Amino acid sequence: FAPALPGTAYSLRSLAPLLGDDQPLAGFESPFLDGKPSPFTKLETLALRYVTDLRRHQPEGPYFLAGYSFGGVLAFEIARQLVEAGEEVPFLGVFDVGPGYRGRHFHPRKPPLKPTLTVPMVPEELEGAGAKARWYADLARRSPADLAENLLIRTGADTYADRFRESRDLRRSGTIHPARRLWYAWRTHWTLARAYTWDDKHYPGPFTLFWADETASTDSTMGWGSVVEG
Repeated sequence: FAPALPGTAYSLRSLAPLLGDDQPLAGFESPFLDGKPSPFTKLETLALRYVTDLRRHQPEGPYFLAGYSFGGVLAFEIARQLVEAGEEVPFLGVFDVGPGYRGRHFHPRKPPLKPTLTVPMVPEELEGAGAKARWYADLARRSPADLAENLLIRTGADTYADRFRESRDLRRSGTIHPARRLWYAWRTHWTLARAYTWDDKHYPGPFTLFWADETASTDSTMGWGSVVEG
């Protein structure tokens, strides 16, 4: 199972038990979570790294691969490289992503929505400027640091602040601080996916698309129809 934008296998915690003991599930973890600067400039090269790891874990096929969101695109590229190398891939499962759809907020020049994680944000149920002002006043009393982080995210200034913090971390210790690594992996994955080109891609093997009911795609194949043959 290829990792989604956060780069971890944590999202598989609910799926793995449902498959049973006879269907063990393994998940890749992103190399970006080690806090070192990314050596990858193309998704194809990152996928090759996973192909190498996969073959170290299982030298020969058949290989059964899947991925959700960004992980679906990554699983596609891993499978494509394996098939080109003559390996057998009887199953490639892609969850809720495709060449024709990358999320309702996606734009190639717009950075991804940052996961707020532990940063307190205004509850959606609060209405009116007064209620929100009181919420911010309470946050300022409880945690000025959380207030500052909230305002950075709301204004979009966090993009610059994050890059400054990461550069500072690298100068001081050679690695990005653990508290910032998940977002670094998230953003780096998104950047690689944004640059990934589909014009020369073709996959001849079996392919299964899992599509959430609320997905806002107008293409019945999410764009895979022009890429996948199986």
